[in-house]
Amino acid sequence: MRLTSSAFADGGVIPRRFTCDGGGLSAPPAWSDVPPGVPALRCSAMIQKRPGTWRHWAIYDIPADRTKLAETPTAGL
Repeated sequence: MRLTSSAFADGGVIPRRFTCDGGGLSAPPAWSDVPPGVPALRCSAMIQKRPGTWRHWAIYDIPADRTKLAETPTAGL
C-alpha cells in the first residue's frame, strides 16, 4: 500500500498550514495498492515530538474502494 499527499513531496517539509502553528488543516491523504480483501481503512496523523507522540487526527471505517480524503479543518476533532 502506498500513502501520499498532494500537499507536500515525499520526505519534504509539511507546509505550515497543515501544522498546529498554521491553519489547523489536515493534509489531504491519498493511497493506492490496497491489499485485496481489506474491508475498510483507518487513517491517522501523528505528530512526533519529544518526549512522546501525539495523535493529530484519526478517521476510521473508510470504505476500501476510496482512494483519497479531502483537506479538512481539524479543529474540534
